[in-house]
Amino acid sequence: MHAAFIASPPLDSIAPHSSRRALSMVASLPDIKNPGSFTRDERLRSRYGGFAFEPEGGWTSEVAGFSYDELAASMVEITSYTRGDTCTGEVIGFEPNGAMVDIGVKSSAYVGLQEMALVKPNKPEEVLEVGASY
Repeated sequence: MHAAFIASPPLDSIAPHSSRRALSMVASLPDIKNPGSFTRDERLRSRYGGFAFEPEGGWTSEVAGFSYDELAASMVEITSYTRGDTCTGEVIGFEPNGAMVDIGVKSSAYVGLQEMALVKPNKPEEVLEVGASY
């Protein structure tokens, strides 16, 4: 019985080393994106102009109906709530285990059954009414 051995070259000579591949990829990056060339968006903007909207009656200064001073004054009045704060609100709807309450700062609050009364009710409708403030 004869044993046959196939001579194969070492793996290093077959494939390039991984560090050599990384260097060749980095070296080709400037070929992909030339510094100073337009991006796709810049090319499209230069070709087609850009979006320009003009209303039928033209632009008027009274479009908003309020001034920036009024807007800044109203922003100061906005309060922010955190979890655990107590506030009043209007009931806007019921869910199986609680109620949604409008608290007035463009957000709603959820009141669970355990928080509605001293004795836990079976349904939120037993304790609260839609449209009522508490």
